[in-house]
Amino acid sequence: MSQKIIQFLGFILTGLLFLLPVKPVRADIAPPAGAPGSSIIPGQNTRVRMLAENVLMVLKPGPSGTYVAEVSADFAMKNMGENDEKMMVRFPLEDVSGIGDGFLGHPTVKNFKVQVNRQSVAVNNTREPYQDNSPAIAWANFEAAFPRGKEVFIKVTYTTDLQSDNHPTLKYIIGTGSGWHQSIGSATLTVRLPYAAGPANTGWYQPADPILIGKEVRWHWYDYEPNQNEVVELSLVNPIFWNRILELEAQTGNEPDNINAAVKLSQLYINAASEKHGCMDNNAAGSLAEIAIQQALALHPSDVNLHLQLAEVYQWQLDCQDATSLSNRDRLEALKAEIQTVLQLAPNNQRAIEINGELNSIKSAPALP
Repeated sequence: MSQKIIQFLGFILTGLLFLLPVKPVRADIAPPAGAPGSSIIPGQNTRVRMLAENVLMVLKPGPSGTYVAEVSADFAMKNMGENDEKMMVRFPLEDVSGIGDGFLGHPTVKNFKVQVNRQSVAVNNTREPYQDNSPAIAWANFEAAFPRGKEVFIKVTYTTDLQSDNHPTLKYIIGTGSGWHQSIGSATLTVRLPYAAGPANTGWYQPADPILIGKEVRWHWYDYEPNQNEVVELSLVNPIFWNRILELEAQTGNEPDNINAAVKLSQLYINAASEKHGCMDNNAAGSLAEIAIQQALALHPSDVNLHLQLAEVYQWQLDCQDATSLSNRDRLEALKAEIQTVLQLAPNNQRAIEINGELNSIKSAPALP
């Protein structure tokens, strides 16, 4: 048990009225990130407005057992000025900051293609900064004509890799669309997963509170004026990892007496809620970890492994919750009860002895000054 838990529990037992919030960090060093997606950028000052932007990012299996995001972005444009315009439209192929992936690499999007009014157009690549005093980055450039008063439809498609860690992050730089005339009339960004989207397998949304429906996570804006560097961001449980959870969910449903599967499922839920960013804010996966064990205990109330895993879940929940939460007092008592049950069933269980010793040391934990 972490020292943070010991101190927190000591504060409860000494009857202090004011508690400090405790949140541990369980972050791992993530592998290099893939290239983010982006909106299109005008190559000049313009009177062309982006009437609508519709972005769809579909997660699919890629090479070597990894996953990729196949992206299609549709733009409806209209020249609001008095004169026809013709320009080179730009699309950043890498992170516009120019810093790359943080590991001295500069990953770019792959398979970039573009259509203007449903006709494929030629693309050429250049290198130049996104903003003054920033490093040069790779760009795709294509020519487009915008007759006055007419709508023009642009479609770009590309592929970007997902990080290979348990919680990859998808990014879309919507701020690059701020260079068009006036606001964006409407904008929709959709991330489509291979399975139902929920708070247990997605999180760390930016902006907060997207719509989760079916397999999709969606953001939608009307009359939208993003700032130049605005990014839409989503952290998710790696599909490879979540597919394993889905397999175990099916197995425990078909084999309710399989204690090992129930314990493994609970452990995977905790892992899904714990890595990269510490504890997921909504703790949905952590709650599922408790439910998996409680369901198994209904059939096997005297199983040592199930009681021990439930104790591990309670300990994790104590470590992850705000210390001011009154519910943690009940969780502490539940943790104590589970450890005592394990020790009654298996007096020599080393993990239970270890946790019990830490619980006993709470009484000597220092109080707040």
